[in-house]
Amino acid sequence: MTRWHVIAVGAVVIVALAALMVWRAQPAAPTVPEETVPLTPEQPPHENLAPTPAPPPAVETAPPEACVPPPPVPLPPLAESDAAVAGEVTGCVGGLAPLWLAEEDLLRRAAAVVAAAAAGRVPRGQLAFMAVTGPFRTVERDGVAYLDPDSYDRYVRFVDTVTCLSPERTVALLTRFEPLLGEALGALGDTGPDARAGVDALLERVLAVPMPRGFVPLTRPNVLYEYADPSLEALDDFQKQLLRMGPANLARLQDHARAVRAELARPTPPAPEACPDA
Repeated sequence: MTRWHVIAVGAVVIVALAALMVWRAQPAAPTVPEETVPLTPEQPPHENLAPTPAPPPAVETAPPEACVPPPPVPLPPLAESDAAVAGEVTGCVGGLAPLWLAEEDLLRRAAAVVAAAAAGRVPRGQLAFMAVTGPFRTVERDGVAYLDPDSYDRYVRFVDTVTCLSPERTVALLTRFEPLLGEALGALGDTGPDARAGVDALLERVLAVPMPRGFVPLTRPNVLYEYADPSLEALDDFQKQLLRMGPANLARLQDHARAVRAELARPTPPAPEACPDA
């Protein structure tokens, strides 16, 4: 190595050492911390919603007036009640209903029927217009007399008349005219004025009639025939008259009487406190 080469290398080394000393003598530049962004809940995107209108101010209104049902139609006097009764049963067209409605004093006549039948008597005078036609007939077999089954047909129209009103309509009619019927019963003198009790006693007698099976044997100790069965002969006159109608007619009457009695026992619903909306 020449002398000039040694001098150049030494100069480079001296310059490098000087630069290193200067770099260590300078203070380090401050470190700038990264900006920390606080975490916040995710905000929903802004929607352009119309503002919610404020509720209207409350307006004080008077409470609605109670709607009182109209009072029932007043009853006419007993002596003038035929038209009202006939108007309530215009739909009853079975059997002899037209003849029945053509009679006068319908409620007084009904009261007499209830009183007589409840006491076990046959109300012939009040029901003369419904009397069956033809004589009482019997048939004889092996020397024994029986009720003639062919004679049962004579009572079909009577049963049609008695059952032409439904049990519900029958009880509604009794409820409507119960005060007048009670007045008519009271005027008879031999029964109390309780119309429902009288009707219930009538129905009980109808239901107590035993249902005949087959031919009904008779005896004739004198002019009149009697039932050979002592239990049938012990029935009252009203019940024995029902027995003469035959099993089919008696069954219809008893079914109707049973339904009417059940309807009478149904509790009366309370009157409505307010009228329904129109």
